[in-house]
Amino acid sequence: MLFFPLPGSYAVIEIDVEKTLQPLNDPLACAAGALIKTTKCIVYLDMVLRLPLPHDTHFKYMACIIGPGLRPAHPELCITPDMCLPIRPNTRHPVADRESLRSDPPFPFGNCYHWFGPDMWLDVRIVNDGRDYGVGPKTVLPPDQHVKMVSIQDLDMWRSSCARKERDGAQPLADASQAEERDFQPPSMDSMRRERSYAMRPAQSPPPATTAENSRYVEADGYASQELEACRHPCEFCGGVCRADDDSENSDEDSLRSSESLSSEESCDCDCTEDLDDMGIFGLNGDPQDYLVPVMKVSLDIGAQYFKDDSDVPDPMEFIRQRDALVRIIKESKLRAKQALKANQSNVVALKSRSTDCIVGA
Repeated sequence: MLFFPLPGSYAVIEIDVEKTLQPLNDPLACAAGALIKTTKCIVYLDMVLRLPLPHDTHFKYMACIIGPGLRPAHPELCITPDMCLPIRPNTRHPVADRESLRSDPPFPFGNCYHWFGPDMWLDVRIVNDGRDYGVGPKTVLPPDQHVKMVSIQDLDMWRSSCARKERDGAQPLADASQAEERDFQPPSMDSMRRERSYAMRPAQSPPPATTAENSRYVEADGYASQELEACRHPCEFCGGVCRADDDSENSDEDSLRSSESLSSEESCDCDCTEDLDDMGIFGLNGDPQDYLVPVMKVSLDIGAQYFKDDSDVPDPMEFIRQRDALVRIIKESKLRAKQALKANQSNVVALKSRSTDCIVGA
């Protein structure tokens, strides 16, 4: 059973206003949300933003907008209508040599494009309703076509970035290789020494004692860096950055372990998985801003079930306006809750102050 939609799939989504606002427990927000008339939108599920697990209530994705016709211009971002890519059977594009993407099976509509740009990338949550996403019709983008799409998208975003720099008076770089050369920072000597010490350590020799150089700093996906103290007997499975059990009874045996002598039945007895959880790798700890990500109704069947022909493919800009309106409602609700909490705290402080004055006066 496939319990979550695979990245690389096309989907029809629609905002589920009720489920998005339900955790707020705010009648004002629910009343405002009821005024939003939702419409459907075709998207491409580009990547998962959190490791999907069967017990999750929601799955989180970054989705890319699919629209009928060329994308609208965005002058502020220096994005032009040609910054998109047609999906076969559509072959029309202002750039003559821009070849269409080939989905599997062929896309059911002949006027659709991948719209590029940060304004066309959406974070969405999909409810885990127990369905099997491996059953039923679906349209996907094969891996080679995905790579092609990403490379053209990067080229368009590079053009947009250069245009903004030129407009704002900054000196644009001649090409992407110069940007890579400018941003490249050679690894520190400490990090190279650590890698060499693990790679070249004799199999039967005891590991070096823990020093300041054996501490590693790991930074993952924008989360704050956390220091992981290297174990005195480096773990053969995780490269020595976990905290192995320092039990004296097992220390001699652990120090003599080598990668060649470890059998497939042996398992790591350190708590490296707990360290990974603490670092928030794969987003397992969630994102405190998830409440701003709307919950979506989703279907992987993008065919005639929803839209009869090309003229029925919906305008994504209306969907984006609905998303923006819902996010505003959520922010206003959170602000009201915060203000109410501050007012309650002030009342509690005032009551305590009066009680103290009464006791002193008595």
